Amino acid sequence: MDLSEPPKLLVPYVSGLIILCISVLWLVDQFVTWFRTRTSDFPFEPLIATATALGLLFVSPGLEEKDWTLSWVIFLIALAVLIWMMGKIQNIKRWQFQTVIAIFVLVNVILFWNYNQNDLHGETIKVMLQTEPDRESIDNYWTRTWEKSAAEQFQKDFGVKVEIIPVKTGVSKRLDQFLEALDPELPLKQGDEVDVFAIDVIWTGLMARHAANLQPIFQDFSNKFNFNIFENNKVRVGNNTKLVAVPWFIDNGLLFYRKDLLKKYFQSDLPPNTWQELEQKAVEIQNQERKLGNKDFWGFVWQGDPSEGLVCNALEWQFSHGGGTVVAVKNNVIDVDINVEATTKAFERAKNWIGKISPPDILIDYDHKKAYRTWRKGNAAFMRNWLYAYSDTFKESPELPNLQGDVGVTLLPKGDDKNATYASALGGWQLMINAHSQGKQKKAAIEFVKFLLSREQQKLLALKTGKVPALKELYTDAEVLDKLPFLNDNEDNSKLNKLFTGESPVIVQRPSSLTDRSYPIISEVYLNGVRNILQRNVVDTRKAVEMLRDRVKNHLNT
Repeated sequence: MDLSEPPKLLVPYVSGLIILCISVLWLVDQFVTWFRTRTSDFPFEPLIATATALGLLFVSPGLEEKDWTLSWVIFLIALAVLIWMMGKIQNIKRWQFQTVIAIFVLVNVILFWNYNQNDLHGETIKVMLQTEPDRESIDNYWTRTWEKSAAEQFQKDFGVKVEIIPVKTGVSKRLDQFLEALDPELPLKQGDEVDVFAIDVIWTGLMARHAANLQPIFQDFSNKFNFNIFENNKVRVGNNTKLVAVPWFIDNGLLFYRKDLLKKYFQSDLPPNTWQELEQKAVEIQNQERKLGNKDFWGFVWQGDPSEGLVCNALEWQFSHGGGTVVAVKNNVIDVDINVEATTKAFERAKNWIGKISPPDILIDYDHKKAYRTWRKGNAAFMRNWLYAYSDTFKESPELPNLQGDVGVTLLPKGDDKNATYASALGGWQLMINAHSQGKQKKAAIEFVKFLLSREQQKLLALKTGKVPALKELYTDAEVLDKLPFLNDNEDNSKLNKLFTGESPVIVQRPSSLTDRSYPIISEVYLNGVRNILQRNVVDTRKAVEMLRDRVKNHLNT
């Protein structure tokens, strides 16, 4: 059954079934007597009672929880028919009559009470998802349009109004907005709490104390999603595991490349396999394009501004050279995980890109949006960015070059040592329910999360916004593959398909779940250490990496 299908009201079913069972027994008894003797009248009365019961059962499938008044009318009709039947049936004792009526009334009262507790019609929930205020980017336009449509459909199906509260632009500002909304010390009016949040994949540790435990409800869904993301959303609380959120859509750091330029200068549109190969091709394409007059062209753009974006990039460089994941569990103990030699090589390589194949101001304000704008104008051969950039690249614009058919996306390159591997930072957004939501508010929030994870809504998310749905079964859907062809499990895209399904070992997770509320500090320490190296504030990169490792370890110990 579709997760978004609302439950039916059982009262008409039960009433009809009880009357049908009694009326059929009465009909058979009367018919046998009439058939043998032919002295009594034909048993029309039990036949009428049976027809009435069948009528109730016929009407019942069309009833839902919103048909509350009609259900009460059916119950009263059924009760009247039952009393009439019991009065007509011969040889029935008074206590039997009373027992049948009492059981009938009791069963229906229990059902009415149960559905009264679960009837969500008329409820309102508040959600903070991805809609941003006063921002008219293409990505936000489609996101806002889809969220509004999903909220309207949910209200139509469940009778629950969904109030969408816009979220701030920028991950750090949005986190502050969420923590403020969840602060129990603030004098919120009763009922003003936000019920559902879309949280970043690295917020699970920070949000754990504010989140309802979704483990009992959604654990059975785990095989439907990328295992790495589902596990990332679990946090240890004492001896138990708390599922803080469930996956909504996936994001990963990937390499975007210009197939037309690769073919033009190298007679092959295959992307680079190693960082060294990327450097060589970026230099050649950049030099040739500048000779043709495009002085703003760069070989490789990425996210270098002082934010979480640089943390992701640096972690991918480090991991792809065999340098570890900053923090990991070793012998059941959380410890620093930085291989100094491999990490030194990775950061030295990246430092040498700046001013050579990457803009000299890349460490100032090159976030994912500025990197994308450079790329979209046709001024870069390669770009590291998130998945939204794929669909946005092909949106038609009279002011920008048409790149349809000229752009490919693949895994980021790997290092060239024996321990080298591909790497892709895990991103994406998860759905969390506020721990303070109670009663029908919480039930409505749970139904809304299930609704957003249903096949229909996950598919619409992909088709309308270009986001990669968390539901793995859609990776074989023809319409989704037409919109997001890199999901196709063919020879060209098998690496990406396995990345999104969780079968690939190249996903590198930021240690947010392991470090819990300490992650912002660990992230800041790592970010500052990387920036010191890239800005050439240190002479000896190896010593700087050793210092970075020691600082992370000290924070873990404290």
